[in-house]
Order: sequence, then C-alpha cells, then structure tokens
Amino acid sequence: MGTGIQDDLKARMKSAHENGTCFVPQSDSEAHRLRRALLRKDVISPAPQVYALPDLWHQLDPLQRERFRTKALARLHPTWTFADVSAAALHGLSISYGLLGRVHLACERNRRARNTKDYIRHTMSGIETAIIDGVRVTTLERTVFDCTRRYAFPDALAIADSALRLSGAHHETFMSFFSAQHARNSNRWRAIETMALADARAESGGESIARAAMIRHGYMIPQLQKTVPNPLDCRAEYRIDFFWNLESGCVAGEMDGREKYYNPKMTSGRNAVTVMADERVRESLVSSYGYRMVRFSYRDIRNPQAFCRLMDLFDIPKGYSVPRVALA
Repeated sequence: MGTGIQDDLKARMKSAHENGTCFVPQSDSEAHRLRRALLRKDVISPAPQVYALPDLWHQLDPLQRERFRTKALARLHPTWTFADVSAAALHGLSISYGLLGRVHLACERNRRARNTKDYIRHTMSGIETAIIDGVRVTTLERTVFDCTRRYAFPDALAIADSALRLSGAHHETFMSFFSAQHARNSNRWRAIETMALADARAESGGESIARAAMIRHGYMIPQLQKTVPNPLDCRAEYRIDFFWNLESGCVAGEMDGREKYYNPKMTSGRNAVTVMADERVRESLVSSYGYRMVRFSYRDIRNPQAFCRLMDLFDIPKGYSVPRVALA
C-alpha cells in the first residue's frame, strides 16, 4: 500500500471493516483525502462516495462485499430502500455470485426511476420494508418474490430454499403473498412455481442449484439430508446431501463447494484442510453401508452434458415430468 493515506484515516477504515461495512467520509476534507488516495490506488471505491482498503476488501467474497457496500450506502442515504439481491444479501439468502454487481433500489411508482452503471431502480407500489443492521430493505416476502420471478430457475430455487430454511415458514406463507401481488408484476407464476418446489432442507446454494439441475433434466428428486449412524459410533450420525433408494441399490450424493470448507456455520471452527480430511473419512464410513457415492462440483452442475453423464453413470432414474418454471 502506498504512503499517501494517513494512519488516522487508515485506522478508521479498518474499524469500519471490522464492523462489517465500508467507510463513508465524515467531512469534505476526508472525502478530498480519499479521492486523492483513490487516484493513487491506496483505497478502492466499491460504490460512489464509499471506500475500502484494498487488502481487506479482496479478502471478502462477493456476498460479503454486497453487504459491506449496502450498509455503507444506507448510512450515506438513510431514506433509500434496498431491494432484489441487495436486500436478499442483508436477509442472509443464498445468492449466486453472478447475480451481484450493481446496487438494487426500490422506488415508488410515482417517482422517476433511472438506472445507472452503479444502481438498478425497481418501481413498486406500497413498498413494505424491514430494517436489518440499520439498513432499510424490502421485506423478506417481497424480496423473495422479486428474485424468484426475475432470475433463472437454479438461482431462484437457491433463494427460495434459503428463505424457507432461514424463516422457518411454510411454502404456503410465501405462495399466498406471491398470489396476492398485482398482475402487473410480470412472471408472478415463476415465483409461485419456484416456491412450490423449494425445500428448507437444502443447506447451501450449491445443493439447491444441483437439485434444480435434477429437476430441469427430469431426474428422480432425491431425499435431502438423510441421516445415517456412524458405523464406528452409534451415538453419532452423518447427514448425506442427496439420497436415492433404488432397486439397484442406494446412491448417496454429495455436493462439493467452497461454502462447506469456509463457511464458519458449516466448518465448526475447523480449517479447510481439516474439513476436507474429515470429509474423506466420513465418505469412507458412509460407503461401508454399501452405498455408491457420487460427488457433484459446481462446474458439473453448470454443465448440462457433464451433469447428465454423471447422473446416468450412477443409474439415477430419468424421465420424470419437468415443471414449466424449470424450462423457462
């Protein structure tokens, strides 16, 4: 890092980062200093008038960056309401990184809404809001509705699954809200059909996207998060991401993804190497039941040909009806 940014400002920017937000200058003098530091690349600006230290910013994943940036913008613009994936990030929903980029804002229909390179504005009537970490966002139901009707089925299913998992609500709660929305909300049917297929048992966005691929290609939908006893310790048990009980034998499916190696909620304080080693031991013990093990990577499920070859290799039944939303 260059020497142009003074220690006092650097310390305050680090403090903002530790509090889960980008830095917002508090005076014209600070703003001027940061603009000069930006030219020298001593800082970066993830959004207009919002700043971060490059080394700290690059340690964040895209979803964390979305939250940090949104929280800073909310401080800068307290009357703004954040919507769509910007709101979804604050609600803690599973969002595909490819959907992140520009900030999404909700605007009343009687206001002029213009998109820019930094912001996408969505007009809606009677905006219902919630406050999360000091940020005004669209409610969970409205956020899920907007995302599931706008985005491709795999990404939408990940959002719907996580909404059920985090809220503890039933499908019908969301579907009733979706049905009550005005007909002018295009693709309302997509939100309803996606939520009808959602399952709170999916533990990660990757698992949801893998199941979406199964649905889209007409494969048998597996049981999710099946538990089996640890054969070496009956007091403990293992959970299997996907499980098919077939006449030809049982197949256990596991989703490989970064989240299970780096998400503190899933690693229980272990580092990535330890998690991977534990996964190999776990897999060998589960296979002692005679289950065939199939592992999916994110690359596999985003490649239809590779995914179908893998499913066919393990004789997963195919030919089930494909819902309209999975083909849209």
